[in-house]
Amino acid sequence: MTNASSADPLAETARLAGFFAAHAIWSLSSGETLVPIYGFLRSAGLRELTRLEHDDLEAGVAAGRALLRDNEVSAQHAVLVFDGQVTLGEEAMDAVVIEGQSQATADERLEMIVPYRAAAHAEGFRVHPPRFVDLAGSQDRRLALSQAFFRGVNEHREAAPIWRDHAAESR
Repeated sequence: MTNASSADPLAETARLAGFFAAHAIWSLSSGETLVPIYGFLRSAGLRELTRLEHDDLEAGVAAGRALLRDNEVSAQHAVLVFDGQVTLGEEAMDAVVIEGQSQATADERLEMIVPYRAAAHAEGFRVHPPRFVDLAGSQDRRLALSQAFFRGVNEHREAAPIWRDHAAESR
């Protein structure tokens, strides 16, 4: 098996997604409202972010999607991270929603969700395992992109311990 970070253009996008998803989890763990985040990586390798503060969530998400599509900052990799709801089985859950794009794969996007239980819940904050949405490819690819995602999570010094302490599988 080849190294996913060099073989799969979405690996660096997944790593970036992990970093900014961890940042979102950090905010949500203390009960904060998550403002949509546009996070990106330019060729110099520095992560940058723009908070998309708008009158409502839908406007912030729309602005983020336009940033992903238009790439006016010349990002090599970019992600939009926002708070949403998903239905898993028959249960509606809060989730951090991630949409990502690599300039190397303009025709393929990275879409993920990280379900969570809100900090205000009687049983406390909890982070559930992330899931890919409609990811093409083999199980090996999913594993490699998951590993890249968690490398990004672990690169966020403040957020990684919170993620680990509140992970559903750890309790």
